[in-house]
Amino acid sequence: MNFTIDRKIEDGVFSVHISHKEFGSEAITAEEEAQLFNDFGFPEIDTGGPFEGVFSQDEEAVVENEEGSSVTLLLNSKKVKVTENFQAELLVNLNKIEDSAITPLLPTKQSVAEARCLLFEREVIDRLNKAIEVIREKRTGFEAGYPKDVII
Repeated sequence: MNFTIDRKIEDGVFSVHISHKEFGSEAITAEEEAQLFNDFGFPEIDTGGPFEGVFSQDEEAVVENEEGSSVTLLLNSKKVKVTENFQAELLVNLNKIEDSAITPLLPTKQSVAEARCLLFEREVIDRLNKAIEVIREKRTGFEAGYPKDVII
């Protein structure tokens, strides 16, 4: 399964939007994967709940870094089926970031907003990978070569 990640900044609001692009991968064709999900069902993930990571601002961008500042998000639970209509989005308004969120390693509200978006993006992609892998593991050759004609 392929997804598109879109990041934007508009009127002081940082956003990350993750949406389904198409079925298929290097290991399975689009048709095979779509059939696999039709056979075994579409998984569901929670795009909310707790998110935790450690980030810092380097010279060019905000990056995940073991020695950075702790970033935590607690979003309302939102169960979403992973289908061709899958979408997940986080909006971070600079005006709503509290001054206490600013640290020496995330020194501006912009860097805090970026870190929160990166955290959401990473966590949703991790959850998608786990949910999709559970379905892919059910792949079998049971139907290969069928229907088969039998002459008696």
